[in-house]
Amino acid sequence: MSISQEQVNREHILRYKLERLRDQHHVYWKQRAHIAWPTKGDRNTKFFHAQALERRRRNLVEKLEEGVGFVKGKQLKSYIANQYQQLFPTSIDAVSNAQMAEVLECVQSRVTQEMNEALMKPFMDDEIWAALEGEFLEGGSGNISRAASPLHAEAMAALYSLQHCAQLGMTKVILETDASILGRALKSLEMDRSPYGAMFLLIRDLMYWQFNECNISVCPRSCNKAADSLATYGACVLAPGSHEFMSQAPDFISLLLSRDKPEPMC
Repeated sequence: MSISQEQVNREHILRYKLERLRDQHHVYWKQRAHIAWPTKGDRNTKFFHAQALERRRRNLVEKLEEGVGFVKGKQLKSYIANQYQQLFPTSIDAVSNAQMAEVLECVQSRVTQEMNEALMKPFMDDEIWAALEGEFLEGGSGNISRAASPLHAEAMAALYSLQHCAQLGMTKVILETDASILGRALKSLEMDRSPYGAMFLLIRDLMYWQFNECNISVCPRSCNKAADSLATYGACVLAPGSHEFMSQAPDFISLLLSRDKPEPMC
């Protein structure tokens, strides 16, 4: 009876799982043994296991001496907690309010009065809705100076947009671009050795370390009229080299977006 390719593949999978279980077993006893592991090694014997278990029993606190008696059993947990509660507040209570205020005067405040008032304001309905639905953010409003090529300009715009999103504390971001080459460069490593490879690597690092979720969406240029119009508008109204971002989309963008909606099927 011949062996099929499916059976061969299944055997390879089972062998891989077995090796993983052996590695986990090895790490488990290494962590249990601690200091005994470098000298005893992986002997996997009954004596070695008993030695590791004995170490655990030896580190177990069964009772504590208090005056002429002992505290043990269920009272041991509350006794230890009370001891620490009495230990730490004593050093804090010894410092008077005047001394504490004198120390705090030397500490530079990171939150200004205006920032504190903004943080203490009650939430508005539109702010809650924007947080739930996501926020519209224009990337690259303004001229990008000294761009060597269109691809370089697209990469710089993506980098500035992600940096601004990180400063705003965003955790989930969708980076939309109509530059298919930029999308391919950010989704793979094939262009890391190109002249702009260092910038592609910087953008990917920013996506990986600064956000919980960051997806790249490449849309056709014909469906991206709103973004092209925003780029033209931002280049005209902002100074060259500006990294400013508009607080909201201009009114004409709504008309462009409505035109991009799919037509009803006949």
